Amino acid sequence: MATMRKSIQLFDHERALLVKLYVQWRIPIDSFDAMPKEKAAFVQEWHRLSSRTDSAGELIHYMKVQRKRGRWVKLEGDFRRPPPSPEFTAEETEVLVSIYNDRVTVQENGSDTLSFDDEIQGLIAKEFHAETGRYIEPHLLVMKLTALRKRGLLPKVGNRGKDKEDRGFDDIGEATA
Repeated sequence: MATMRKSIQLFDHERALLVKLYVQWRIPIDSFDAMPKEKAAFVQEWHRLSSRTDSAGELIHYMKVQRKRGRWVKLEGDFRRPPPSPEFTAEETEVLVSIYNDRVTVQENGSDTLSFDDEIQGLIAKEFHAETGRYIEPHLLVMKLTALRKRGLLPKVGNRGKDKEDRGFDDIGEATA
């Protein structure tokens, strides 16, 4: 079952402050995953300026939800680029996608979950290391998965090989004639 995450609520002046901070830092929302030191510093500054105690995951989730709803500011090309991701072999990429599919989509969670779920990030890194013998920091694996998602190369939630005829128990609760 999908993890339902409740988005934080901000007053108008808090939202304006977060937008201002975001524009000043010039780090795209998805790039925070690849820049953990900057993300921590951003959150620390948010805490200092807002007197709030939101976690990094809560802030990223809020910004992503706002972006999906068309309510978030765009940096319009004026942004800081994340560091390059490590190189992956084709086999390592397949392993990573398989782990993602087994640990994220099977729970009906999308790739956005990775940005704010340290536990699943750690699990993916542990399994990736066990299967490939190569340890890569969890945030770098998230960065790779995000890049794959943006290119349309990750399995979509709810699209795990089921055809339209295999709809499970859709008729439960329907009156019989």
